[in-house]
Amino acid sequence: MSTMQEKAHCVFEYAKTTSVTVVQIHFRTKFHKEPPHRHNISRWVKQFQDTGCLCKNKSPGRKETKPEVIERISDSFFYGVPQNQRDVQVQNWLSRT
Repeated sequence: MSTMQEKAHCVFEYAKTTSVTVVQIHFRTKFHKEPPHRHNISRWVKQFQDTGCLCKNKSPGRKETKPEVIERISDSFFYGVPQNQRDVQVQNWLSRT
């Protein structure tokens, strides 16, 4: 897994040299480890050209709940079944009077 600094270095070097092989050589010299695969470097360059960013795409997160659903659920709590036995007894007593 490459760090953001390593990805940025690869994109910057590619912009200067336009050669993935040269990028890999410079990467190995600078970071003293195996360079990323040429497909990864090409993908980072394309991503930077398309979006201007090397960040991962954020997940969309939780979907928005429709107002009708919120109203239906809140109504079911407000007008719903009594929660405990005492409430049931009180409602029965009130319905008899």
